[in-house]
Amino acid sequence: MKLLAGLILMSITLMNIPTGEGSENPTDSGQDQKPVISIGIIADVQYADTEAAGTRYYRSSVRKLREALTSLAKDSVDFVITLGDLIDRDIKSYDPLLDIMKSSGLRFYHVTGNHDYSVDKAHKRRLPEVYFKKPGYYSFSESSFRFIFLNGNEISKYSTNNRKTIRNAEVLIDTIKKNGGQNAIDWNGGISNLQLDWLDEQMQDASIKNEKVFIICHFPVYPDNVHNLLKLQRCT
Repeated sequence: MKLLAGLILMSITLMNIPTGEGSENPTDSGQDQKPVISIGIIADVQYADTEAAGTRYYRSSVRKLREALTSLAKDSVDFVITLGDLIDRDIKSYDPLLDIMKSSGLRFYHVTGNHDYSVDKAHKRRLPEVYFKKPGYYSFSESSFRFIFLNGNEISKYSTNNRKTIRNAEVLIDTIKKNGGQNAIDWNGGISNLQLDWLDEQMQDASIKNEKVFIICHFPVYPDNVHNLLKLQRCT
C-alpha cells in the first residue's frame, strides 16, 4: 500500500483538561497537566534488504526505526502502535526490525498491512507471532480509552492461500468496481461480517463503560480514495 514513502512518526498526547468547579478558564492550566496517556505511532516502515528505487530507500528504514524508537523511549510513551507495512517484502526482512523493537524496551501493539504479506506462500501462516495476533483483530482498555485494532486484510487476495477467502475478495472487489468505487484494487483488503459484528459489540461495551474509543486499521475509510478499506457500508 503506497500511502507513504518511508517512516511516519507521530506522538499523540491526550491532555487532562480540568473542568471542575472553580476553574474560570478550563484551558488555561491544560499545559501544566500530565498527559492522560502518551502514544507513539509508526507506519509504513517498509523495510527490505534491497537497493533504493526512486525516493524509496528500503535499507534506511532500519536506521529510521531505531531513531524513532529511541526518541519515543526518551519521551516515555506508554506504548507504541505500528500501523502495518513493517516490511516491504521477504520474510527475512522482519528479523532486524523485530530485534530493534524487542531491544527498545517499549510496549507494542500492531495491525497488519498488505506489504506484510509479501512473503512466499509457505510463510503466510507462519508470520512472526510477536507481530501478529490471531485472528488479527483485538482490543484493550487503558486510562478510560478503548483501543480497537482491526484486521483490514481479513478478506483479500494476498493475505492467505485459502481459495474461498481469495474468491470472496475477488467478488467483493468486482462488486465495488461495478458500483464505481475507486478502491476496487487488488492491494486493498476488507473485513468480514464476523469482524464487523465484533466491532459493534466492542463499541457497545465501550459506550456502557463510558470509554473513549480509538479504532486502528492499516486502511483508511475516509475520505473516498483508492486506498480505502473494502466493504465500507457498515464502517462509515
